[in-house]
Amino acid sequence: MLMDKASGGSGMIRDLYLTITAARRDYEDAKGYFSRVGAELSAHLARLGSRCTEPDALDRLRILHGFYRHGEEGDFSLDLDDSVQKGHSFKDYICPDSMELSPDFFLIGDRYGRALYLKDYASYIKDDFLAELCGIERPLLLSVDIIPVPTDEAVREGESRRSA
Repeated sequence: MLMDKASGGSGMIRDLYLTITAARRDYEDAKGYFSRVGAELSAHLARLGSRCTEPDALDRLRILHGFYRHGEEGDFSLDLDDSVQKGHSFKDYICPDSMELSPDFFLIGDRYGRALYLKDYASYIKDDFLAELCGIERPLLLSVDIIPVPTDEAVREGESRRSA
């Protein structure tokens, strides 16, 4: 059964990256917050069979290089210290060689892309909507801004939906 599933797949490896931001008074407060949230997130993801690691600056640049220079992932060998000494910007190394912009799409090399922005949508999004987007078997950048809702408000909302 596993072989059937493996052979029927697209051969793509899916990596999901979460970026968490928070407004805090100072560096130490933010450091403590991210340490706690990172540990909680790692524990939750471990229960789902995933693992969570925090990428450093070079890892983040490697991710962007792989997306914008699809097919050249193995060519990544950026030395930040050397770039700084030479006065080079990491942006020149990461960015695609060319990019064409049109009103309806953009072209990076021989790949077409399109940016979509959902501005007016319902007060909630079902999880299958995100699952369908994540199921697209193409390189994809998906950004979702989540605003936490207080527990009492979420319970009231859930109860009102259940009784409706």
